[in-house]
Amino acid sequence: MKYVPFLKWWLFFTVICVAAIFVQYAGFYAVLWKKDSSYLSWAILGIFVFFSLLCGGYILRVCASPPKDKASFEDYLRQEEVGWFFSEFCLTLGMIGTIVGFIFMLSGF
Repeated sequence: MKYVPFLKWWLFFTVICVAAIFVQYAGFYAVLWKKDSSYLSWAILGIFVFFSLLCGGYILRVCASPPKDKASFEDYLRQEEVGWFFSEFCLTLGMIGTIVGFIFMLSGF
């Protein structure tokens, strides 16, 4: 079972997709579109979906042919660092969105 990490990713991603469908039926996306005037939530959501799919592709590639030499392992580590960078970037966007929300809230006073 060399594809166990990919299957774990696939299960996690499928659960996220099912939850996203339930959120759509609940009308949350329409509320998010109407209430979020900075649209940072949509940027974070887009980055999350893109890099989740990219991560799944990397996991599938590594499961299919694990890195055998040092150069290919370093390439894998470099791709991992890109993933960590964008996860930190999403956290930073979230903090910026919080500050923007406070500014919008306090502008009414």
